[in-house]
Amino acid sequence: ALDSDVVFHEFGHGLTWRMIGNMDSPLSGAIGEGMSDVVAMLINGNDRIGEYSASDPAGIRRYRYSNYPLTYADVTGAEVHDDGEIYAAIGWKLMAMFGAARRGELFDYMVDGMNFTPASPAYEDMRDGILQAVANGAKPNDRCKIWTAFAQFGVGVGASGVVNPNRSVT
Repeated sequence: ALDSDVVFHEFGHGLTWRMIGNMDSPLSGAIGEGMSDVVAMLINGNDRIGEYSASDPAGIRRYRYSNYPLTYADVTGAEVHDDGEIYAAIGWKLMAMFGAARRGELFDYMVDGMNFTPASPAYEDMRDGILQAVANGAKPNDRCKIWTAFAQFGVGVGASGVVNPNRSVT
């Protein structure tokens, strides 16, 4: 409980459950885990989670979020934390694209996007919610950044949330 990543991560669960609701399917559970990591990253500004609690500078996730190697096609439904890493990697990419000076604005988009996201969402539902939040008050170039970040991880045009249990991710 002394690791701020863990505290902010847990706060993120309250945020998604209250704003979206029904976050217990394989995809929405993964989004909840990923968005919770995004909350911690937006507040703390680094690409690792839980370094202090793990006593490991690499943290508790399989990979650092910068240069994250997996995509939406790697979602297996076997473990929400692992699948959630992919959503968190999208959040990290967005942070890099928006830059530190606009981190608060990105946080606003991501939280406001939950108002436009249906219960039990897939990754593309979250993407569309964030895009709607941007359309409600922002700069056209921000929509392009959001599309680019999601598309880099397989959640672009035509993406369809399907759990791929036959995929072996190591």
